[in-house]
Amino acid sequence: MLSSLKKLFLPPPFRAEAHKAYVALVTQARKPEFYESCRVADTLDGRFDAIVLHMFLLIHRLQEADAQFTRALQEAFFYDMDRGLREMGVGDTGVGKRVKAMAQAFYGRLQPYENGLAGADALKEALARNLYRGDAPDTQALEAAAAYVTRKLAHLDAHVTG
Repeated sequence: MLSSLKKLFLPPPFRAEAHKAYVALVTQARKPEFYESCRVADTLDGRFDAIVLHMFLLIHRLQEADAQFTRALQEAFFYDMDRGLREMGVGDTGVGKRVKAMAQAFYGRLQPYENGLAGADALKEALARNLYRGDAPDTQALEAAAAYVTRKLAHLDAHVTG
């Protein structure tokens, strides 16, 4: 009886794994290399954009291989965004509107990033528009960001089973 109740109230294993993956990708998105050589703005917006890029990289790698895991990963992301807003003092009425805007920004970046994988110029264009919000600091930083994305995709291909 107790084990049946635990199944109802404990999160499924994929949620715990998705949360671990989310924490790892946030840790990666906060590495100094990303803000120094790629010159991503170390601001609330810049950190959001860095996390979204890393979410895209993992979701792209997983594709449709594990829809439940991908959904749980996205739930972890939106839960974290909601929690962060509340910690910053945003009230209940404002959180919903801001999370909705974040969701639109998140989903609005996925296809341009996917299209950006067609080639180096397309990737740089997608990064300039989304990671730098249309204002890439310079060509060198944009090149570094594109090289970073290429390296991370190769790393995921080598280490993540889909």
